[in-house]
Amino acid sequence: MSRNQDVLALAERYLTLWNDPDDAARRTLAEELFTDGGTYTDPNIEARGAEAIAAYIAAERLKFGDLVFTIGQLISSHHGVALFTWELGPAGAGTPVATGFDTVFIEKDRLAGVYGFFA
Repeated sequence: MSRNQDVLALAERYLTLWNDPDDAARRTLAEELFTDGGTYTDPNIEARGAEAIAAYIAAERLKFGDLVFTIGQLISSHHGVALFTWELGPAGAGTPVATGFDTVFIEKDRLAGVYGFFA
């Protein structure tokens, strides 16, 4: 598997964190994905640590209903930093209701930081 494939797989697991409706499973996945002290930052919040990140995602999920996040494309990745696009929309098909970009900082195959941008 190439490094870009590894990064894309990590990004897809990260979006699974946003899509999982189960709070306990989401917390467990956040602990697996993020380094100790890992952060998630977007225009609305800076959350530090897996528990805070999972709690923020739980609150945000209430706004999404049945919408799901999907990977758009991996734009670039090098030196432990990757940039990818995402879409939020109906499962399976349809026009997305939101799109954006995430920049992720990777340490030892885990997320040290995620910066989310809405397009």
